Amino acid sequence: MQNPDEMDFEEFKRHYQEVPVEEYPNNVLGAVPEPMVSVHVSTYQHADFIRDCLDGVLMQETDFPVEIIIGEDESDDGTREICKEYADRHPNKIRLFLHRRENNIQIHGRPTGRFQFIYSHFMARGKYLATCEGDDYWTDPKKLQKQVDFLEENDGCALTYHPWVVKVEGDSPCDTDQLLQNSRKEGKVRGYPRLLTYVLKNNIDSFPKQLMEVICGDEFLLAMVKEVGDTKFVSNVRPGVYRMYEESLYSSSSPIDQRLFSFKSRLKMLEVFSNTEQESRIRNEAVGWFHSLIRSPTGEKTKTEKIKEIFSCIRLLYRKKMILESIKHIIKKEASLVVPKYVKKVLS
Repeated sequence: MQNPDEMDFEEFKRHYQEVPVEEYPNNVLGAVPEPMVSVHVSTYQHADFIRDCLDGVLMQETDFPVEIIIGEDESDDGTREICKEYADRHPNKIRLFLHRRENNIQIHGRPTGRFQFIYSHFMARGKYLATCEGDDYWTDPKKLQKQVDFLEENDGCALTYHPWVVKVEGDSPCDTDQLLQNSRKEGKVRGYPRLLTYVLKNNIDSFPKQLMEVICGDEFLLAMVKEVGDTKFVSNVRPGVYRMYEESLYSSSSPIDQRLFSFKSRLKMLEVFSNTEQESRIRNEAVGWFHSLIRSPTGEKTKTEKIKEIFSCIRLLYRKKMILESIKHIIKKEASLVVPKYVKKVLS
């Protein structure tokens, strides 16, 4: 990557930390002086879910030491109290960081967990990192062991991931075994990377500022990892569970907003990963999301507003001379698309 805006921990704090972060009392540094894996749990307003997440982490059976880093983002629904309860019960395993809303990083006008995610990354001491957000959970007690074994045996691999399934809150209730069984029957077991499935080498010591401007942070992180090694699918791990519900940041967004987030994320990624092996893939993904955007079924007023936002992105593309020819081709094919004058000038 060639990016002048890389931030180490001190630079990150200078830009984004308004108030200090409190670490809840624990004995982890003494009890686990050299963890093989640091597990990061990011949580906010997850009172109904966080126990499943933490139990899934604590049930891990490994022949190596593990530390658990919880980033709690000042929830007011009881999540913080539950995290303290677990930290009190496991003072030799859990490092709980109590974050404040003053440090929260908003992206596209929405509060996110980005500050505490990056903060926890810098706090992690393990050779490898794993992540499980507070509304997701693991189901395989050997998950960490299996993925770390693979990484230890394959030096060129920087990240492993495994199967996962979706649990839609509000659907007919069922236990985890039934959920996994139903997902297998219906062919709904996913096999592409998702944050709750990652175990990766802890060799990223700085982050680009562009990561603070994209909703799709897990895809950005995956691209960063691919710059330093391979990513491999580990099939023998029981699927993790990814929850979807109305209050979650991505799920609560309209379909056209979700596409817009993905499109804008690729534009920011192109700023960082141009002139790398990943540029072509990211460029093609950006074009694909743009095509999906302008064909999104939505109300006319909403679509008009979003199209204006999309075309404002095209001006950025034009200045950077990125993917413009592909975008021009798509626009010309969409006869019903109302193209602003400044865009017509770009296309001429």
